Amino acid sequence: GHRVAVCEQLEDPKQAKGIVKRGVVEVVTPGVALYDKLLDSKVNNYISALSLKRTKDNIPRVGLAYSDISTGEFFVSEFPVNQLNEIMETIAPAEVIISKDDQKDLLTDLNVLSFEPSITKLEPWVVDEEFGKEGLLGHFKTKSLKGFGIENFTCGLAAAGAILHYVKETQQGQLEQITGLSIYDPSEFMPLDFATRRNLEITYSMSGDGKEGSLISILDKTCTPMGGRLFKRWVTMPLRNLDKIQFRLHAVSDLFDSGDKRLVLREFLQAIGDLERLISKICNARANPKDVVSLRRSLEIIPQIKEILESMGNSSLNLIAEKLHVLGDLI
Repeated sequence: GHRVAVCEQLEDPKQAKGIVKRGVVEVVTPGVALYDKLLDSKVNNYISALSLKRTKDNIPRVGLAYSDISTGEFFVSEFPVNQLNEIMETIAPAEVIISKDDQKDLLTDLNVLSFEPSITKLEPWVVDEEFGKEGLLGHFKTKSLKGFGIENFTCGLAAAGAILHYVKETQQGQLEQITGLSIYDPSEFMPLDFATRRNLEITYSMSGDGKEGSLISILDKTCTPMGGRLFKRWVTMPLRNLDKIQFRLHAVSDLFDSGDKRLVLREFLQAIGDLERLISKICNARANPKDVVSLRRSLEIIPQIKEILESMGNSSLNLIAEKLHVLGDLI
């Protein structure tokens, strides 16, 4: 729950007159961190924000937004307050932003979670629908939120705007890695409460505090950090849509039957760096020469991966291959 202010010199000592000017260049918080040593490569580090909206039927709705600034992911949702606990258990954010006006109602739910996120209380004007809408329009440089499908959202906009404001404040305005906003629809996934997750030992074993012996520790054979994070989301958020389930199963079946091609694909994937976090570092001017070289080497492998996926003749894998862009000019 600690926050650390990072200070640096703001001018060249050779050009300075007297004491060199220094200032805070960023504030590292539990949910806002870009340093590799503070992050688990196969676990998302989410910061979330909650906003309450009172309704006429006395069933408040909750606006939820959550983001991993190290990968650029950004989601928003709205749902009845009685779903809050199980959804927060699913996302497991490291930090939660709430309005000081909502703390009495929200802390009741947050204090009974199986984990202890850091709670950040902001002024009510920050967690506000109009303020959030203006912040989103300004950040994405659009005249409407219709393209994101959230033009009719209310408390969700307040939550999303609060995250943008908070992260920009801690990162001194640098947030270029967040280029889109997706809707998180809880109805698309099977709800799993804490008791179910614990008894099924999905992410943690009941015999101890670690992952050893859990379902995910046995199933996770991913080769890349991005794959590890995605696989964890798939396991903890089971799909309910049959078409999407069949899409995954067909792809898995073809990969399983492909034999040598699958093994070659794994070799290529093992050489891929953490593209999501590398790009975020570059966007925030945090990348060192090693990071840039890792990005180049990863991009050089994309054509081979694309070729293998296309050669398998599976429609699901072909769709994935179509999303891979060969960036020869950039390399």
